[in-house]
Amino acid sequence: MAGSNVCPVCSKEHGNASHCTNCHFDLTEYAFANLRQQKAMVEAHRTHWLSAHSPALDSIAADLIVAPAPLIDHAAPLIPEPPSASVDRGALEIYRAVLQMAWVDQYLDMQEINLLFKQARELNLTLEQTEAIDREVIGRSVREQAYFTALQATRDEHGDFSLRELQKLPAFMQQISISHEHAQAVELEVLGKSLIEALIFELQQQKESIPVVQDNHCIETNFTDYPLINERYCDLGDGTVLDTQTNLQWMRCALGQTWDGENCVGKAIRFNWDEANTAVKDHQQVNDNDWRLPSLEELATLIVEGEKPTIDSKVFPNTLAWFWSSSLDADNSSYVWGVNFHNGDINNNYRSGNSYVRLVRNRL
Repeated sequence: MAGSNVCPVCSKEHGNASHCTNCHFDLTEYAFANLRQQKAMVEAHRTHWLSAHSPALDSIAADLIVAPAPLIDHAAPLIPEPPSASVDRGALEIYRAVLQMAWVDQYLDMQEINLLFKQARELNLTLEQTEAIDREVIGRSVREQAYFTALQATRDEHGDFSLRELQKLPAFMQQISISHEHAQAVELEVLGKSLIEALIFELQQQKESIPVVQDNHCIETNFTDYPLINERYCDLGDGTVLDTQTNLQWMRCALGQTWDGENCVGKAIRFNWDEANTAVKDHQQVNDNDWRLPSLEELATLIVEGEKPTIDSKVFPNTLAWFWSSSLDADNSSYVWGVNFHNGDINNNYRSGNSYVRLVRNRL
């Protein structure tokens, strides 16, 4: 291994020994092998070494060479509760080696991404620890790569973006816990615009999917003759409205309040961010539906400048100040973005703080 004291398998310094003192790789044989043989030797030894360090890695090494799975699997959350901060150096090196093995073709499919999330859980690694290694190896976090892959998968057979697939992405963003800033950077790379701008554009291209506004009513095959509020929102009569600008369906009341046909009554509940996510899951299970926390971009579409509160109070009465989004802060996952409808401010708040929740869903 001329010119380097770093083992090609475990990335540890080995001095000038004939073998790596950490993983026992034969450096003498490696030095005299040609490039093709060197690569085969490294992969074979790495697989053997990893399997000796973790029972789960044997199956992972095999899984990484089978046919790719479907790109987006919404069956189960990819991200667990944050693990303990304690970790040994060996766990970091195992994660690095698995990532390098998956990245050998300069691409991660969703099967490989799921395996990396699983590996991080089993090794008890934190988000900060894995992302530091991710950026060293592939130049971005695995979460960003997952979102990049998911965005690419929204193209149809003609290379055009599918509105139906784009509408699934906000839930996917929440599932993989990607920050708002990092998500938007990937969106600009793939879409050339933000996701919300892309959704609005696609909706405008498919006018038949937008309710026709006529004589102060919303008229459409599935949403027939519903009143239109302030030339924008279709009143669906069940405590929800359909925003004709974004095609998003919103609850008129915050969680804890109920719609009595004219107003939001009762006391809105303040949640910390983790409690808010639990409340959303409980709501989904009880009602068998796809209501979710809005992304920051979605929540910000409700801001009405010059009004106080800075929201359409006829549509969303008794709206209080801070509301959670699903968007994590890119620089610190302990903070989450939200909107203060008292004055229209957009800011990040500590996730253990308390804010209100307004649910949204895509209208497919």
